[in-house]
Amino acid sequence: ECALLGITHHLNRAETQSGSLQSDMSSFKAANPGSTLYDFVAWFSPADIEPNRELSARMQDPKNIWHRLWNEAAPIPAYKQPPLFDPEAEGKKALEFLEKLTCKQLVFELLLAHCRNLVH
Repeated sequence: ECALLGITHHLNRAETQSGSLQSDMSSFKAANPGSTLYDFVAWFSPADIEPNRELSARMQDPKNIWHRLWNEAAPIPAYKQPPLFDPEAEGKKALEFLEKLTCKQLVFELLLAHCRNLVH
């Protein structure tokens, strides 16, 4: 079950971050007409360019979400893109989360935050 949760977490994280990544790709395409995914990766994630100047194995994998996002990204400058973050909606979500917490859940969340702070 733990491994399954890890996979689900990884997929959810990739999808959650895909909005930001696609926005960056759109801005890059707008600023660099005719650019390729390779050009974007070299700029955005240089660690994914091998010494032989090829994409890393993970970036060459056609199932990698970056390929789909690159193909879907339209060349739109950042200032013309809709905002990625809606502070009012996120604030409402946070308040709803807090309103539904039981005392036990609240203590658990506080303990978890404290443990994370101790580690860092």
